[in-house]
Amino acid sequence: MKRILLFTLVIGLFAVQAYAVMYELDAPTARTFTQLSPSADPQTVLHLVIDNPGSPGSSWYIDDGYFGAPGSGTGDYVDPMQLAVGFAGHITGAGVGNVMVIGTAGDPGVFDSLVIPIANDNDDTYRYHAWYSTDNMATTVQGAGLDLTEDTQGVVSVGLPAVVTNFGFDLDYIGSSSGDDFHTSVVPVPGAILLGILGLGVAGWKLRKFA
Repeated sequence: MKRILLFTLVIGLFAVQAYAVMYELDAPTARTFTQLSPSADPQTVLHLVIDNPGSPGSSWYIDDGYFGAPGSGTGDYVDPMQLAVGFAGHITGAGVGNVMVIGTAGDPGVFDSLVIPIANDNDDTYRYHAWYSTDNMATTVQGAGLDLTEDTQGVVSVGLPAVVTNFGFDLDYIGSSSGDDFHTSVVPVPGAILLGILGLGVAGWKLRKFA
């Protein structure tokens, strides 16, 4: 019995260590993401970053007036967000510099890999990659590509070296040769579920207390 317990403990420790070396993108970091390339093509541009999925009062972090005001019903950003932090903008068609690189400067820390839960909130097919740079965007290294059709989710990842200067994800419009207004979201939303459970727990405690 002791041997079984010891074996289980060792396996558990290995599992914890394996999990600890993965950096999963979090919401505060995702909100700092901006468009890093292309910068020369005015038709491929990130217009805004939004928070609070499915809410007409979503906070805006980037806005140049291309989309309507929150709750106005204009722009792709009003489509339901599947994940916590959303990105909306315009991207040119296939073969016309249609890959947009979104991310931030900095190093996620001592991790072996970058993991990004991602969702395509648009009605066309997009290809996504996680990526990093070690030379301030002179070059980037991508992980495996992931094609997501309308309203689907997945995970993109890439192995990380010891030193990273930039990291993020990119998206490639492969649904058509024409341009498209995109809407993508990242990072799961566990908070809403947790708050719901806590709310039910408090309500139950009060009912029991005053019964």
